[in-house]
Amino acid sequence: AAAVGDTHSVLLSRIGDAIVMKQLGNLKGSERALRQILVEAEAAGDKDAQARAHHDVGAVLVHQGRTEEAIPHLYRAFELYPREEHKLRALSDLGEALKRARRYGAARAAFTAVLRGNPPEDIRACTMIALIELSALMNDRVGFYRWKRESASLEDVLPPERLADLYLQLGVGSATFGKPRTGERLLRKALKIAEAHGLSEYIFAAHSALDRLDQRATPYAGASAHGARGGPASEFPELATIEHKLEVLGAR
Repeated sequence: AAAVGDTHSVLLSRIGDAIVMKQLGNLKGSERALRQILVEAEAAGDKDAQARAHHDVGAVLVHQGRTEEAIPHLYRAFELYPREEHKLRALSDLGEALKRARRYGAARAAFTAVLRGNPPEDIRACTMIALIELSALMNDRVGFYRWKRESASLEDVLPPERLADLYLQLGVGSATFGKPRTGERLLRKALKIAEAHGLSEYIFAAHSALDRLDQRATPYAGASAHGARGGPASEFPELATIEHKLEVLGAR
């Protein structure tokens, strides 16, 4: 038992080193290290280390723009994690990856399941903002106004980055559903917060959305500080299976 515990500790320490490597910008080196750790964790039968390695491989791949390749790793992390909080974080990251890959139905199912799992407050806030964005992207007016109402309680507790994102998505959604004046007001609130706190990605996203609003361009949906990649066609056939499993999970 002691040897198993020692192996687990070593694997977690090496995962920590790989995360630091990623933070320093060495994404390829981090990916190689994490894939090697994953092989060793599987050989040792260490599900917790496997889950963490899958999760971090997924995160590194997303940072490299290889979003669809990341999705199976994030889903496997969700399956393997023994603790519910860790499962919900993996599911939240999976939903974000699916959203970036424009697999909106599966992303909505993942985020819906996250909320049903009673997540920590930070995950709950990010998930509700993501559902606001998805509602606009999917032209779901009823969903947009539902999540807009439910997000009202967040405004007083969100940190600046999340608050800028909330106003950005509310502004884009309002414009998408025929309320350009409300959309402009909310987008300017997002821009003001982003400028006050040096949040460059949100400054750019808010300016882009305001420009489209000025030009009366449609659709407004899709203004995101994170962008999107990919589309329904994929070279990864396992994504269809994952999407189906998430749709079942989201419908429970």
